[in-house]
Amino acid sequence: MKNNKKEIQDELEKLAPSLSKLKKEEVFEIPENYFSQLPDQILNEIDFSKSKTVVESVSPRTENSWLNRLTEYLAIFFQPKMVVGFAMIILLAVASFLILNNGNTSDPQIADLTSDELENYVKANIDDFEEQELLNILGNEEGGSWTEMEIEDEDLDVYLEEIIDEIDASDLEDFF
Repeated sequence: MKNNKKEIQDELEKLAPSLSKLKKEEVFEIPENYFSQLPDQILNEIDFSKSKTVVESVSPRTENSWLNRLTEYLAIFFQPKMVVGFAMIILLAVASFLILNNGNTSDPQIADLTSDELENYVKANIDDFEEQELLNILGNEEGGSWTEMEIEDEDLDVYLEEIIDEIDASDLEDFF
């Protein structure tokens, strides 16, 4: 034990020489039986007559009111942490509902249309569609890509003869 104290003192001198040179003496004195007398002194200094009037002024009706008890109970839920938690739960519930129901929505009017009606609509509004979308749909229906389709020269000539009269010079200029 003595050896241990000596090691500690040597280490203290190495780390903090000025701290190790301080004198080790008691600067505060505690009166005898101070802690045994302290509770009695504190109780003697309390004036209980004032606290009794406060207790008597509270009516029993407000103490036991169901509305007050309910308000105290609900006050727990209106603390900032609880409010943020409830807000996050509500936000996640609404977002999940919207995300999960987004894929299930279908327009019943479109579902009732026949393929001929849809085809006529696409032909009438062909300018409203993106070219890539139409090419993707065409590739999916045929089972392959539109670039893999083989077109006979005769079929191409017949198609060009049919539409040659409909093509304006301004349309041709747009291609070049």
